[in-house]
Amino acid sequence: MNSFRPLFSIDPLSGNLQLSFQFSSTSEQETSLKQILQFVNNQGSKVVLAIDEFQQIVYYPEKNVEALLREQVQNMHNTRFIFCGSKSSMMREIFADAKRPFFSSTRQIEIGKIDSDPYAKFILDKFTSAGRAIDEESVAFILMWTKRHTYYTQVLCNELFATGKKNISIKDVHKVCDEVLEENESTYMQYRALLTQQQWRFLIGLAKEDEVFQVYSSGFVSKYKIGNSTTSARAAESLVDKELVLKTIYKDKTSYQVYDPFFSRWLAREY
Repeated sequence: MNSFRPLFSIDPLSGNLQLSFQFSSTSEQETSLKQILQFVNNQGSKVVLAIDEFQQIVYYPEKNVEALLREQVQNMHNTRFIFCGSKSSMMREIFADAKRPFFSSTRQIEIGKIDSDPYAKFILDKFTSAGRAIDEESVAFILMWTKRHTYYTQVLCNELFATGKKNISIKDVHKVCDEVLEENESTYMQYRALLTQQQWRFLIGLAKEDEVFQVYSSGFVSKYKIGNSTTSARAAESLVDKELVLKTIYKDKTSYQVYDPFFSRWLAREY
């Protein structure tokens, strides 16, 4: 706490007084990080420290965060770390690049999607325990429509629960799906304004096909009027960087999908 400095300011819109805290120097930030990790490591029991979305350290303005953290981690014998991240390509860069501090320092495990059967049972149990009823057909549609992506599955189920209905049918699910897409439409239209025509068509193609393995093929390129294979390659690379497209690398192939399942469903519906 000694490293924090209070900062008072005035909100230019409301005129209200604001209070925030800042570190006074980079060296104090580094000292605080070391102290926190030492405190964790000095506990009487074994500690497991999980850091979610670990790839975000790449965006920190300080350039030595990886090296600083690696230096501390390797000396913490009473603590085990779990580094989690949703951006697999960036996580691979951090842990598989021989020039990076965390190179070959961890065991890498890729967690796939939850299987449909236990996921469906979980959803059914949650609705039942809350005094609601939802049939198996509706649950199966939810998992298909959200592509079993946990965040989007939870959003859709929460919206269904918020309807207040005691008995939820497939008709109710379809209605809520449409409402979710309409609520997000303004955001999706902003994406269009920020992308080139070829990038937009590339996204439409992925949404229509659901998952594409040959984004450079003449069939895919011509069907969605993307231009040529080079243009398609540039669009793929750019959209992956923008986190609008999910690139999944398998042993013998690479797949591309629209990252946001809701956005994908909206594109498929509108175009």
